[in-house]
Amino acid sequence: MDDARERDKVSGHFSPDEVPEMFFEIRLADDAEAEQLRLEQARVLREVTEWVARKRSENGQDRAA
Repeated sequence: MDDARERDKVSGHFSPDEVPEMFFEIRLADDAEAEQLRLEQARVLREVTEWVARKRSENGQDRAA
């Protein structure tokens, strides 16, 4: 399957057609709520890091860390 999208000349990665938008919320938390939020953020960051590592290689293993 040939993808016709344009690639970045330096990185070789596909160039997005549009700049992505990001929305976020800043909320202050204390005590138990802060601890729960810390654990959730750590879990999400790990999931994203693992996903990025898998996407960097064809078989999910090469250059994966």
